[in-house]
Amino acid sequence: MVTAGVHGLGRAIAERLAEAGLGVVATTRQADARAAAWAAQASALFQRPIRVARWDPADPASDDEVLEVLRGEGARTRVLVNNAGPFRRARQSLADVSLETMMLLWQGNVGGGVRLTQRLLPALRASRDGRIVNLGAVGAGAAGGWTGRGAYAAAKAALASLTRTWALEEAAHGVTANMVCPSDIHRQDKEARHPGETRPSGADVAAVVAFFAGDGARFVTGQVVELAFGDRPRLLPGEITESPAAALLPAGVHVRLAGDARDYEVLQARTEGASVEYLVRPPGAEPRWVPGAAVRRVVAERGRP
Repeated sequence: MVTAGVHGLGRAIAERLAEAGLGVVATTRQADARAAAWAAQASALFQRPIRVARWDPADPASDDEVLEVLRGEGARTRVLVNNAGPFRRARQSLADVSLETMMLLWQGNVGGGVRLTQRLLPALRASRDGRIVNLGAVGAGAAGGWTGRGAYAAAKAALASLTRTWALEEAAHGVTANMVCPSDIHRQDKEARHPGETRPSGADVAAVVAFFAGDGARFVTGQVVELAFGDRPRLLPGEITESPAAALLPAGVHVRLAGDARDYEVLQARTEGASVEYLVRPPGAEPRWVPGAAVRRVVAERGRP
């Protein structure tokens, strides 16, 4: 079972699992003709049954539709991939985000997945080899801050905690629970079947999910794995696990940039996955955003040498 498995990253995961020999039920909010056409093509390509079921994280009644598809196929659910979850591209600070928006992000990224997992747990336990794989975002495992996207980051951090709790509670039933946290993946790369070069593609994420679903991960549980190595040059794995906010420069400091002798005043900082960007203002010029890697040294703190 792959939630939101008909398009984007979910499709890459569903196809990789089918390629590995699993039958797949992929959920979508709209089980239309295009979804059915993809399922038929993928079934023929991978020689495994791939079915589509309508499921909406915000609609508990849709859980029954998913279970009905499973019963109709006589399927034994062994792997559940909680991939569904809305992401708001527009940035909004916690000072401005509405409770309604926060709850929508929570329901889509956490609540619906918890509800469906509870419904499928009896089948996962019965298999004695059940796998829960949740999809997160960089920094979720460390509950890292994310400027402009705090509501989304909080939902994914909660899901990381739930993943670790499932790992503890379901171990006695032979069910593992792990989480895959990719950095930002460009829209055109989400369904890609080839590895990314400078940042993860759908193929990279699907490969990790397939590992957690495979025989080699029978004793791997409670893990929150990040795919972010290519986000910044020379990024060390140990750095990824720390909140980017811990290294942010405060507004008011003056810095030098690579290849530039001028002093720039830092006006604002923001994070994008494991990356940091600064809004800086040179003397007599308009402010502009620069990557954190371009900052070479701090020359003054809040205007003081």
